[in-house]
Amino acid sequence: MRSSILKLFSLSAILIAQRCVALEATPSLDYLTRFGHRKAREENFVSAYPLFVRNGAKNKFIAIKSGYAVIRDADNGELTAAFDGDSDKVQAIRAHRWARSQFVSDHSGPKFKTGFLDHEQGHGVHGVVCLKPEAIEQMIDVPREELQKIADEYFPGSDAGDVEDRYAIVDMWVTKKKSPLKTGIPDFEESINSDGKQVYGVVILKNAAIEGKEYTDDDLGIDNGTKLFQRDSGEFPLIAHEDSKIDGTYGGRMKTTVEIYKNGKVHVESVLSSSTVIGFTGAVLVSILDKDGAVVADFKAGPKGVNGSSSTDLEFDGTVPNSAMGKAVDVEIRNIHDENPDRVKHFLDQVDHAAQQIGDIVNKVKQWF
Repeated sequence: MRSSILKLFSLSAILIAQRCVALEATPSLDYLTRFGHRKAREENFVSAYPLFVRNGAKNKFIAIKSGYAVIRDADNGELTAAFDGDSDKVQAIRAHRWARSQFVSDHSGPKFKTGFLDHEQGHGVHGVVCLKPEAIEQMIDVPREELQKIADEYFPGSDAGDVEDRYAIVDMWVTKKKSPLKTGIPDFEESINSDGKQVYGVVILKNAAIEGKEYTDDDLGIDNGTKLFQRDSGEFPLIAHEDSKIDGTYGGRMKTTVEIYKNGKVHVESVLSSSTVIGFTGAVLVSILDKDGAVVADFKAGPKGVNGSSSTDLEFDGTVPNSAMGKAVDVEIRNIHDENPDRVKHFLDQVDHAAQQIGDIVNKVKQWF
């Protein structure tokens, strides 16, 4: 009884914080890919990548069948060497180029044709889904304007240049230009052709290699945009990511990574990038959860402002109390952002006040038992 009440109040604190967030993050590329990948593997596929379109309550994915791809761990240094930079597009190009440099077996014979990140990672490595030659029908360059026509017709408001939008646009382009039974994946290579037109790389996949899948948010474990990276209790480091794409008057992105180590050390790092002249202020809320979802420790990083059309890093180091380390299983991240720094500060003050209120109530409840 006592533990149930304490858990209830801990979860209430989370809900109070959630209601205060000015803009909830939508499921992002890394989040959908990671959990789609895991769900596909449960169904004996090698992996799956999202199209970022929904059929009612279901998210659409393309699953890669067994025998047509393998998963390799790519060293972070090798990925960076394949293509330098820091964005979703850069990460996609890195995976594609790195996969193309790898032999399918040992150190001879054919190499993989392309690859995409499964957005799983460990110490110094990222998982790359490498597609074998037998999975590929054709690799071609498609004029950007041609893809944009598809976007305007079937996905009004979308942009062929946007990383997430391009997945659905390429899929639809292949369906319309090649066959309704076919699909393709962008490799995110870009160049200018002999006609002076900008072209985007498209990889057309063989029918035998893929299967269309649809997963609901519940299937994937999506909970209102929250990113959880769950491991068995006692297995460290715990790592979680939150990638918030910001739309509206102040556009940009917050990409946050949290690492919790066995000795209790916590490192929070968030890259705040502004894509407009306005800029914004960001902050990060981190909650360490036990196996039942109750909060055992929490941290706050920021606020910090980023000027218009620029980027900055927000970092924080802390320590999880010893009493909580044996219970830590999950990490929950909330990226907070607003163009008005006072509103972000007010939100953080509200969270502190709510936590204090909850703490006072919990202390009273403890006295009853």
